[in-house]
Amino acid sequence: MSQSLESNPERTGSNRNKDGTFRSGISGNVKGRPKGIQQIPDILRKIGDEEGSVDGLTKLEVVLRKVYGFAVEGSAWAVHFIAERTEGKVRQELQVGMIPEVVFTPIEDVTEDEWNERIIESNAEIIVSDAEQLSIPEEIN
Repeated sequence: MSQSLESNPERTGSNRNKDGTFRSGISGNVKGRPKGIQQIPDILRKIGDEEGSVDGLTKLEVVLRKVYGFAVEGSAWAVHFIAERTEGKVRQELQVGMIPEVVFTPIEDVTEDEWNERIIESNAEIIVSDAEQLSIPEEIN
């Protein structure tokens, strides 16, 4: 029942190129997903449609009523959950690969050394200011 190594491409890698990609016309999953296999969302919908209480509500309705109860009590996650499913998710735009352009326009005609001196001086002023705020009162000394 065991196959030889040459006929088992998963073990030998004979279905792949040297760079690891599949050879042209050959799939890594020839048979594909088996037919009739239920996915998690399908199973959850089926369970949600089952009767869940003596009132004749489905399990899904019971759960959603519980979520509404949490929202009324002030649970932020429940409010967020309900808002996303009734009003839709908030749209977020992302710009991938964009690098912001930073333009430096000097106010004065100053050399790099002069700018560095000003930065050092301003940092020293901040440190002195912080030290004054953190000074220990005389009573404690």
